[in-house]
Amino acid sequence: MRYLDRVEAQREVATEFGCPIGSLCQELDKSPSGLSDQVDDVVRMQLSWVCRQLDRLGHEDPAAAGLDLVTSLHGTILVANALKEPDVITQRVAGLRDWLEQI
Repeated sequence: MRYLDRVEAQREVATEFGCPIGSLCQELDKSPSGLSDQVDDVVRMQLSWVCRQLDRLGHEDPAAAGLDLVTSLHGTILVANALKEPDVITQRVAGLRDWLEQI
């Protein structure tokens, strides 16, 4: 899945700086500006896209699987950033690829 390719290709940057979408969501959520709803929509669009792809692949529950995939990747990036270990992303993406191949 190209989505996973993109995450893995950006592993060094993600490890150094974290997830730009997640960071933006967290920071804007602290502000009363109203921008947090707009950036939250980016996560919703990402989740919706992943769910559609899983549906096209014939997954029996694309909504649940999509949520698992997106939250796993965002969590993986957070942990890789905290540990400063890009291999966390490499290992987790490999596991997600194996999981997707079982669909």
